Amino acid sequence: ASLIAGLIIAARSGAGLGAELSSMRLTEQIDALEVLGVSPMTELIAPRVLGCMCGLPMLTVFVTYAAIGSGWFMEVLGGTMSSTHYRSETLSLLSLHDAIPSLLKTVVFGYLIGLTGCYCGLNAQGGTEGVGRAATQGVVGSIFLVFIADVLLVMLVHVLL
Repeated sequence: ASLIAGLIIAARSGAGLGAELSSMRLTEQIDALEVLGVSPMTELIAPRVLGCMCGLPMLTVFVTYAAIGSGWFMEVLGGTMSSTHYRSETLSLLSLHDAIPSLLKTVVFGYLIGLTGCYCGLNAQGGTEGVGRAATQGVVGSIFLVFIADVLLVMLVHVLL
């Protein structure tokens, strides 16, 4: 569920962050902030990265509940288990030992997605064509980093636990 949530946010927010910040760069809003003495890092980037880091674990919990709920629905509709049996079997297989590392991975995914989208947006060049390019680069870079981080974090969790 954490990888699915990471890919959803990477596709949605990677494009949004890249496009938004690149259009701000194109219209010289970021330059105006710098002239006023306001750091774009604290005013533009940090809140967006923090938002991704907080939103992704919440989406992961929602996706997990949706998966368990749809499994329950389908089992009750056409399966052989009763509702109570499905619930007891599901709860017996779930443990905090599995859930906590998954949720912590999503915080890392959110950080990488937010940082990649902002980086692509801030470094966009080439007018309106650059806005589209920054959005595309934000999505592709975020998805790539989520896959790489997932592999590395799974290996790290297996080593530590």
